[in-house]
Amino acid sequence: MADVNNGGTPPAWAAQLPDDLKGNETLTQYETIGDLGKSFIDLHGRTANSVQLLGDKATDEDRATFYNRLGRPETPDGYALPEPQLPEGMPYDKEGEQKFRKVIHDLGLSKAAGEKLFSTYNEEAVKVFEDLQTKRKTYHDDQVKALQGKWGNDYSKNAENAMAIALEHGGEDFAKFLETSGLGDNPRLVEFCFKISSEIEKLKGFIDEDKLLTGDRGGGAEDESPADQIFPEMKAANKGG
Repeated sequence: MADVNNGGTPPAWAAQLPDDLKGNETLTQYETIGDLGKSFIDLHGRTANSVQLLGDKATDEDRATFYNRLGRPETPDGYALPEPQLPEGMPYDKEGEQKFRKVIHDLGLSKAAGEKLFSTYNEEAVKVFEDLQTKRKTYHDDQVKALQGKWGNDYSKNAENAMAIALEHGGEDFAKFLETSGLGDNPRLVEFCFKISSEIEKLKGFIDEDKLLTGDRGGGAEDESPADQIFPEMKAANKGG
């Protein structure tokens, strides 16, 4: 560390300074020229590693230099953002990761700050996903219990019949949809399909295939069709129209 002149009297070496600097306290505070040189070297080193604040008229190039000096990677790919460990059923958004990289790079975040933000974001996203899954399961279980209470011992049989009808008429594409969407055991869908299967069974009871093919209804019920007998409200509405 340079020795500082605390005596108030300019050191002898100050005589070598121009007249307008001989009394400059910033210079004359050092005991020797060597002390002044050491101080200058130290100051130069600190200045070389300093970052000048951006002004209102800073250019994009100025900002890029400023952010990079603060630790920002040269490109968005410079951030180390490993794919996080996600719970089952939660897909990883690779495209979203690329957008995230660009945003934090444009904001000028340092490598450490950007990576920390990415980690924190994923931790919160997992919490939201798991909370949503818990709420969905609770709702699903409550609906199943309600339907079990309604159907009693017939629950399993009714559910199987309902989904058999859905798959029979929906085909493979519908079966895949039920599996991937998680609706295959949705109580509301099961109950809806069961109602449809029940109506289909009613129709089968009314329809005589031979008479249906020949157009002969046997003169019963004023030549009402099976659909008219099952849905009298619709028949009345059609007559009214």
